[in-house]
Amino acid sequence: MKRKFLALILLFSSSQVQAFECEGFTIQYVPSTPQLLKGQVAAADIDSRGNRRILYDAAVMRQLPQFFQDHIFAHECAHHRFDDVNPRKTYDESIGEPKADCEAVKLLKWNAAQVNELISYWQLIMPNKVTLKSRSESLRNCLSE
Repeated sequence: MKRKFLALILLFSSSQVQAFECEGFTIQYVPSTPQLLKGQVAAADIDSRGNRRILYDAAVMRQLPQFFQDHIFAHECAHHRFDDVNPRKTYDESIGEPKADCEAVKLLKWNAAQVNELISYWQLIMPNKVTLKSRSESLRNCLSE
């Protein structure tokens, strides 16, 4: 029988706590430093004891809209689900980025309008990102899966 665990995500824009289901795993959400994150906002990680974690830059996360925070945490949860966790990889080196993006959309149960809002926000904050076009196309394609 597949066990489900609830992982709690703190919503930084308010004092609420929202349950986010990362199916099959107990995930610890750990504020981290930009140095450990190597320039990323968040990263899937496994500590030396084998505990699955999502490290995140709390200062940056507080500045992001809630829908983008939700996508980031769901995206990192997807890396754990696909066992695509390697803290030595940079954001663009992981072969699982498009797959994690798509799985995040499915976990969040987003529709085309919400995916387009995510892509528009990406374009706003990362206009020169090399992988943005391919990841945007991948996100749109995953809606039809």
